[in-house]
Amino acid sequence: MDSLEQLRQVVQQDELLWISGGRSMRTLVQQVPDLREHTGLLLTDERVVSLDHPYRNERALAELGISVRGWGSHPRVGARPSGTPQYAILAVGPDGHVASCFPGMEGMWGQVEACYVPQAPLEPFVSRVTITPVVLAACARVFLVAVGESRHEALGHCVYRHENRADVLL
Repeated sequence: MDSLEQLRQVVQQDELLWISGGRSMRTLVQQVPDLREHTGLLLTDERVVSLDHPYRNERALAELGISVRGWGSHPRVGARPSGTPQYAILAVGPDGHVASCFPGMEGMWGQVEACYVPQAPLEPFVSRVTITPVVLAACARVFLVAVGESRHEALGHCVYRHENRADVLL
């Protein structure tokens, strides 16, 4: 079974899922329309802008018909509290970032839960809050969604490298 089919099955379970924003989500929701019906989506990252700002991930997802609950509890190293997502669906950025974990920010790997990114090194250059790679590593499976050849290439430079990673190429 390919990664896209695995992702569809996970979405149909309607359990808690981490989800990121990004342009790739527009294409993904066409391939996995059940995302619009999912009731347990938690944001992995958000831009620090007003609730109605066009840069806001939550707003962009809502425009696609995807409703998020906001932020969830974060796993601690070596433990998974109840109510913590086992799966994550993350769009891959053009530079290989996932959530708001950017290449060159290796210090994030030492952060346990969430961290503040004072200024993203990619447009829009605004502050962000993101869960860390340690949180993602605690997931059973992390689906990295890469739309288009340039994003497929970015997977080679992707900041997130872990055995629970499943690449979804669209």
